[in-house]
Amino acid sequence: MSPSATPSASGGEVRTVGLTDDNKAGKPRPRSQGGTSKYVTVHDDGSWKYSPDKDRELTVNADGTWSYRSDGYRHQEVTLHADGSWDTVENSKSTQEKTHVNPDGSWDTVTKYEAEEGKEAVEVREQVRPDGSWEQKDRYQTIIGSADGTVTITDSKNGQQSTSVSSEWSLVKPFDYERSSIVQRTEDIKYGVGSNGVIPLIPRTPLPRGVKAVQAPVGSEQERFAIAQQQRLVLTDDNKAGKEPRRRETESHDWGLSNVHLKDDGSYSYSTKEGKETAEVAADGTWKAKSSNGDTTTLHADGSWDSYSEKTETNMHVNPNGTWVKKMGESRKIQMFADGSWCDEYKDIEITYGTPDGKIYEGVSDKKWIEVARKTWENRGGDKSIKDPETPRAPLTVKDGVMPLRARNPLAAGQKAFP
Repeated sequence: MSPSATPSASGGEVRTVGLTDDNKAGKPRPRSQGGTSKYVTVHDDGSWKYSPDKDRELTVNADGTWSYRSDGYRHQEVTLHADGSWDTVENSKSTQEKTHVNPDGSWDTVTKYEAEEGKEAVEVREQVRPDGSWEQKDRYQTIIGSADGTVTITDSKNGQQSTSVSSEWSLVKPFDYERSSIVQRTEDIKYGVGSNGVIPLIPRTPLPRGVKAVQAPVGSEQERFAIAQQQRLVLTDDNKAGKEPRRRETESHDWGLSNVHLKDDGSYSYSTKEGKETAEVAADGTWKAKSSNGDTTTLHADGSWDSYSEKTETNMHVNPNGTWVKKMGESRKIQMFADGSWCDEYKDIEITYGTPDGKIYEGVSDKKWIEVARKTWENRGGDKSIKDPETPRAPLTVKDGVMPLRARNPLAAGQKAFP
C-alpha cells in the first residue's frame, strides 16, 4: 500500500483525493500496444527514452515516473516523482519559473523577472496550501485568501490593508499545468510511445484556491464530493439564490461605470461609460448581463444559466448540476451528460459520441460507429468547449449593492455531475 493510502476503520482503503494509481508509482504500469517510433529506445523492463532531436528528451522509467528536457527558444524541465509530486522549471530570455506540486495537490510557484534598464528584478510568488488557504505576492501587493473566501490585500508600499469576502478570486484556475506537462498534453506520449514500453504516469491536478487537500475512502460519497470540489463542480450557495439575504459589497471601486441605479434592497443596474456593456443584478443575486459585442448571459435562481452569442447564433444552457446543451444555429447541437459522456450532432446525419473514459466514436445516420483518435477529432474541428468549457464572469460590483451570484462551472468531458 502506498504512503498516500491507508486502511480505514471499515477496512477499506483511504487515499489522498485526486492522487490515483495513474499519478504515482506503486502498481505495475500498463504497456503500450502501439508501434515503435524511430526516435524511441525501449528496454526489457519497459522503460524507454524518446529523443527526436538534440534539444528534446523524455526518459520514462519502468515504474512510470519520468523526466523531460527541452531546449531551444526556452529551456524546460519537467519531472514526475514516485510519490506523485512533480516539478517544472522554465527559463526564457528574461524569466525563470519554478513550480512544485505536492502529492496532496498543494503547490507553489516562483517566477523571477530579470532587471531591466532603470528597473530592479521582480519576483512573483504564489502558493495554495493543504488547508485551502492561498497567497500571491508581487512587487506591489500581497494577497492572502482563506478557505472561507475571505481575501486580504496588503499594499507593499504603505502597508494599507483591505479585506473582502468573495469567491471571485477562487475562480482563477491554477497555473496552466497542462501546458507544463508534455505527457498530459501530447496524446501519443500520454498513451505510450514504443511497443511494450510502459505508459507514463500523469501529473496530478493542482488544487484550486480555497479547496482543501483531503483523504477519503476509495469509492465513497466523501471521495466523490471531494473530487467534485477539486474540479469546482459542486453547486454552492454562491451559485444559486437562497433564503438568506445576499451580502453587500462594502468597498468602492472605480470600474468606469455610468448610469448606476442602486435600490434599497441592494439590487442595481449599470452601463459602462461607452454604453456597450450593461448589467442588471436582482436582490437575490441573480443577474442579466450584456457584453460589448452583444453577447448576453442570464443566471437563474436555481443556479442554471444561459448565454447567447448573436454573432455565431449560439445558445448554451447549463443546468444546476453542470450538464449542458449548446446549439449553434439550426444545424448543430452538443450535449454534455451527467456521467461525463457527450454527443455532438450535425444536422442529424453526422454524430460524434464521447465516453466518460475518453474514447471517441463517429457515426452517421445508420449508427455504424467507428472509434477515432482524439487528435484526429480535434484536427477536424472538434469543439473546444467539450474539453474546456468557459464560465461567464459575474457583473461588476457596486458599493452597497448585493454581491452577484457566480455562474457554476459547466462539466467538461469525463467529469461527473454532483450530486
